[in-house]
Amino acid sequence: MTQNEIQLQDQSATLPTGKLFLLFLGLQIALFLSFVDSTSVSTILPVIGTDLDAAESITWAGTAFLVANTSFQIVTSRLSDIFGRKLVLIGSL
Repeated sequence: MTQNEIQLQDQSATLPTGKLFLLFLGLQIALFLSFVDSTSVSTILPVIGTDLDAAESITWAGTAFLVANTSFQIVTSRLSDIFGRKLVLIGSL
């Protein structure tokens, strides 16, 4: 094989229907948990603001949550490169 040749891998193998269904179900549950996590902060903020007598100044908490979540994605992506995506996804959940 010369330097300019590219070796292609066979990617025609597919999962059986049952395993494919189980895989998509697991991914949908993970996505649902992610959505619940992100929307729960904005839903509970008015209650927390009222309890702390800081209803006008509590709006920063939603932004802080999103900034922390976004910045942690860099760490999570690197950990998934090291330990594997499946293990990091299960650990994140």
